[in-house]
Amino acid sequence: MINRAKEAALTHEQLISELAYDPYTGIFTWRKTGKGRKNKIAGRLQKAGYREIGINGYLYRASRLAWFYMTFVWPPHEIDHKDLDKANNAFDNLREATPSQNLANRPSRNKIAKGVKKARHVYQARLGEKHLGNFKTAEDAAAAYVKAAVKKYGREFVRV
Repeated sequence: MINRAKEAALTHEQLISELAYDPYTGIFTWRKTGKGRKNKIAGRLQKAGYREIGINGYLYRASRLAWFYMTFVWPPHEIDHKDLDKANNAFDNLREATPSQNLANRPSRNKIAKGVKKARHVYQARLGEKHLGNFKTAEDAAAAYVKAAVKKYGREFVRV
């Protein structure tokens, strides 16, 4: 959940006075000398794989800070990592996404295909709670899933 009050408390001027950001590598480094950290990589990696950086008593995801640093505005929803590497905060790897679009970019854990399950003698395609139909082959069911997902989320977010 995005904490708007926390984000409103950090101005762009404060951010750039605290941190330097390299948009090609996605790495933030400290500008200030306090605690002997000047020019050192800022933040830490969470167990989930995201980099978090503490500023003024608040923790921020580096991807959201990168977006704010480069565009001067906080993203209204989430930031998606195009390559699925949560620690890759290079600016060209980041994009604004709704929560649904961000979920659509997750890889499939399904052994058959994303959005497809085997049910007796047919393959069923689903997009969330929506049943897309029964198909004779897994390929046909997967094609139905992709078509529906592209329509709902946009091609750039659909990962199969």
